[in-house]
Amino acid sequence: LWQMWPEESLKNAMKVSAYNFMHPYRVPTDQLLGIRTAKRDVLDVNEFFTPRDRGVPHEVAILFSTPTEHLGQAEGGHASYKLFDQAVMSLEFSHLLSDVIFEEQITNSLARLGQYKVLVAPGTDATYAGTCKRVNQWVEKGGVLVLLGESMHLNEYGGKNPEAFTGIEQGKLKESEQATIDVLGVKVQGSCYSDTTLDASWEVLGRIGDQVVVARKKFGRGTVWYLNGKFSGDGIGDLVKLAAKDAGVKPSAETLDACADGGSTFLRSIELDAASRAGMDAYMLTARTLRDAVTRFKPRRPMPKMVRVWNDPTQAYRQEIMPDKEGYYTLELPAGDPVMIVGGTKAQIDARYPQGPKGVWMAPRTSEAARGQARQRRAE
Repeated sequence: LWQMWPEESLKNAMKVSAYNFMHPYRVPTDQLLGIRTAKRDVLDVNEFFTPRDRGVPHEVAILFSTPTEHLGQAEGGHASYKLFDQAVMSLEFSHLLSDVIFEEQITNSLARLGQYKVLVAPGTDATYAGTCKRVNQWVEKGGVLVLLGESMHLNEYGGKNPEAFTGIEQGKLKESEQATIDVLGVKVQGSCYSDTTLDASWEVLGRIGDQVVVARKKFGRGTVWYLNGKFSGDGIGDLVKLAAKDAGVKPSAETLDACADGGSTFLRSIELDAASRAGMDAYMLTARTLRDAVTRFKPRRPMPKMVRVWNDPTQAYRQEIMPDKEGYYTLELPAGDPVMIVGGTKAQIDARYPQGPKGVWMAPRTSEAARGQARQRRAE
């Protein structure tokens, strides 16, 4: 096609295209200003979210098992094959900061696994020789292992694993009706995963009929949780958060629904990233919803002053936000757009985010005012 155009014509076309893009009379100036605005938005939180190490420890690891992946492919899509994706997605919205680690990183050494307090093994049935032994040692030293669906009972070739955790007799996959399971006060929706038998050393925490669905067992100073269920995406995250309490691991922040049940219900579908630098904490909240969300947000630690750094420069640019008496900040989250919150001492915030023009700056906003406005919008 390009051979149909003389070389001189192509050169002229490139000149015209460049002119059309850069010339202010060809491109509306407000569109060009968007480039500057985007740069400002990035640089406002650059030191927090650009580095790979964001200054906040990730205490939860999710295991990616190559033998499980290979076995699932060989068997034509075993049920455990997709549990990894479900676990990663669920933890993404649980506000537990997590990393994915490969089985090859923990088979021969505890160096990498020792960086974490909780290990989630989603659908991990087949493992390399040595993996279970290392994980067992880690649990005995105080780690919390969450076995989701499978129990590491097979070797990499699909045979019986002599290193598997004791007291679990993994059965065949089982179909059952969905039910609500109450686990230590946390209610989740799920069904049975397999017809599995546990010995008396396990503490049963949840059943569907006669089948154990949630159980835990002490191993040395640590704990093993066995989740023998097919849970909703939210259910996996809720149960992992519950198990993480055994290791003293808490979510990086809380997001409650400000418009339901008195603002006490966990607001799902909020993606949250946290960072810390030079004594200041930053949070990036994104509502993965079809409509705007209103949340009661509580950071992992209180800060003397917090600002909503940016979203819309004409509405909420560097606006100070105020907590309620319980320490929660009420925030309106536009669907799909990130909202940046930064907290620190008054001197730090005033120096890093000085007050903008009066036409842009907004007065400090209280949680009570934000909640009232949100309810009014919902009513309309």
